[in-house]
Amino acid sequence: MTKPTPTRPRREVLAKKAHGLLAYQVCGEWQELPSRVQSNLPLVDPLVVLGAQGHGDVVGESAEAAGYSVRGFLDTRGCTGAPEGRRCYSSLDEVANDGIFRIVAAVGHNEMRERFVTEILASPPKKWKFCTVIDPRARISPSAVVGPGSIVLAGSVIAAGADVGAFSLINHNAVVDHNCTLGDFVSVGPGAVLCGNVRVDYRSHVGAGAVVRSRVVIGRDSVVGAGSTVVTDVPHSEL
Repeated sequence: MTKPTPTRPRREVLAKKAHGLLAYQVCGEWQELPSRVQSNLPLVDPLVVLGAQGHGDVVGESAEAAGYSVRGFLDTRGCTGAPEGRRCYSSLDEVANDGIFRIVAAVGHNEMRERFVTEILASPPKKWKFCTVIDPRARISPSAVVGPGSIVLAGSVIAAGADVGAFSLINHNAVVDHNCTLGDFVSVGPGAVLCGNVRVDYRSHVGAGAVVRSRVVIGRDSVVGAGSTVVTDVPHSEL
């Protein structure tokens, strides 16, 4: 008997008018894991990494480990953190001129990541596709779901029934335990632990090494500081 595909909750960001293109212009759809990389396009097609500082370098390595061909880095500030020998693009026009329309959003700041994704998807020639990167050294439950455009780095664990939204970032060695739900544009810092049934709402950040007790809800646009222990719900926009 075929196992049914998990039903996703309605995502508030995807419902916003500004993000109407997301469902059609991501490098993959919501789908059941495990697939090392969620993509409905050939991995041999090149992509560029948005963000060329240290985090971009890390994401680029994970993208290559997952089978993508990383052509270079896109950053209007310059590519100070990009590996030697990789092309540095300073504009979308330069990327398009090379015939590349696939991007991975290696921007650590949640609000900035959302702004860049929105602007790029609306930019001509409107062929841009954001790819999901799941490092093969991460451990993902077959019943977990990872949203399009998200990044899951090496050593992280996403457990049974967990649901990670679009364009979210799960850093090295983070644990998203069973039945956790993460909204879109969420980030979980290195070594952070979300115990079972935790909910992290849209665009919130859980800092490195933080521990969040089971069934806690972290409201939208909130920040949990590095090393914190959270045992009660966190309101919206709490720092």
